[in-house]
Amino acid sequence: IGCGVMAAQGWEYPDDEGGFVVPSSGDCVRQADAEKLGLAQRPDVVVTFPGAWETEAVRSPDGEVVAARSPRMAEVLSDNLVARATEAHRVGAAFIVVAWACRGEGTPPGRADPEFIDWVNGVFRSAMGRARRSGADARYLEPGPESCTGGLAGTPTEARRGWMADSNHVLGWEQGLSFWNEWLGPALVEEMTQR
Repeated sequence: IGCGVMAAQGWEYPDDEGGFVVPSSGDCVRQADAEKLGLAQRPDVVVTFPGAWETEAVRSPDGEVVAARSPRMAEVLSDNLVARATEAHRVGAAFIVVAWACRGEGTPPGRADPEFIDWVNGVFRSAMGRARRSGADARYLEPGPESCTGGLAGTPTEARRGWMADSNHVLGWEQGLSFWNEWLGPALVEEMTQR
């Protein structure tokens, strides 16, 4: 939570002073350990909501700066998601990436840009296709009309505005339960029973 896709592997994201830092005061390097603990419980499904941090350039542990929305960024994101899907597969879990969608009020301009939304979701779809071809149960899940009006780059429905403050922050405990009960939980059940 609060970490870019590559932060667990030591990748850094831009800070307010023009440099690069590991998000969440450096705590994101512990994400890999948290994921290992979770996978050790042998879940049926692993769900991830990337997209919030993927609007920006990143710096690798060896100092390579990768520009946002570049072919290299697509490669790095895809490789990371395929690796995570493969890890989930090793414990018998499906791996689901939820599309970046429904820019709500308060969503920073870069995250709300329809071109970014199309680009990043294209990367997610492609990565899950690669993971499936390698044998993993990897899936890409898009919110439907109960969540978004006008497609993925559209606006949130009234229900979604009641769940989320922007594109990715749930408003509170009760709103999170509603988000799960009214959209995510049923969507996951439907997705998992389709195959």
